[in-house]
Amino acid sequence: MRRCDVIKAMWAYFRSNNLLDPKDKRYVLPDELLMKIFKRRFLAFGLMKDLASHIIEPKFLDEEERAALEKFEAEEEARLEAENNNDNNNSGDRNIKQDGNNTKKEDDAEENNDEEEGDDDDENESKLQ
Repeated sequence: MRRCDVIKAMWAYFRSNNLLDPKDKRYVLPDELLMKIFKRRFLAFGLMKDLASHIIEPKFLDEEERAALEKFEAEEEARLEAENNNDNNNSGDRNIKQDGNNTKKEDDAEENNDEEEGDDDDENESKLQ
């Protein structure tokens, strides 16, 4: 995982678990999991300073650990891509429904116009006779 991905994931975790200090949003109030790493309330913008000692550089991993890391990264990338595709598809569905309703309205309007035009044809025929 890249550094920016770690930070992004941490911020998402803070927000989803409502861990930002309500009095000062710059600080995080750690839950049980984060307490193991940070031990105290910490400045959110300085989290990499505290996390650095817990991150192992890939060059220090053996082959088995490296393979597991690569597999995890591939799965995470696929999951994120699937989420993005799902978000894009959901927004596309809303547009299709709107277009579908508009198309229905247009079809109804065309039917009404056809009926009106048909009435005109009847009037024209009666005038000719």
